[in-house]
Amino acid sequence: MKKEEHTALKIIGSISILYGIIYAILGTLSLIKIISGVLPGHEQQKIILTILSYIITIISIYIGVICIKGNIKKIKFISIILAIIGLISFIYNQIIIDFCNNFDGIAVVLGIGIYILAITQEKKMKTVKKNQKQKEKKNEKKENTTKENKKAETKSTVVKKNNQKKAKIKKTGKSK
Repeated sequence: MKKEEHTALKIIGSISILYGIIYAILGTLSLIKIISGVLPGHEQQKIILTILSYIITIISIYIGVICIKGNIKKIKFISIILAIIGLISFIYNQIIIDFCNNFDGIAVVLGIGIYILAITQEKKMKTVKKNQKQKEKKNEKKENTTKENKKAETKSTVVKKNNQKKAKIKKTGKSK
């Protein structure tokens, strides 16, 4: 069977990996106070926000790898987890430090987008498989019809040859 194309999932998987790496770098730099203003939750040393951001980072990199590999069932499940944890972190940022963290918003959008792409790809694969089964059935019918036609032709050829032999015998028998 041909290897299915998952081009959109591969692209968004690459974006997800890149997002995870950037978020990890910025989070780490904010945590050790090399940069400021990007992630105030990290700068204020809020443990739960830091843990949530690194969980989002790990999940986004993991889902990116799975998107590139193309395992639709895992993609759907983990993309929902990414969106939920991103939403939890987004809301927690709003409540605790009154800051709208764009990276958590991106995680929510990325999770939902990956889920939608996975569903679309799954439907496409079902349609392709259905079409392949229909083609296989048509080919089987054609093969069966061809085999039956060959058998019929063989039988008619044998009958003709037998009739010709009988005719020869009758002719030779009458001529004697």
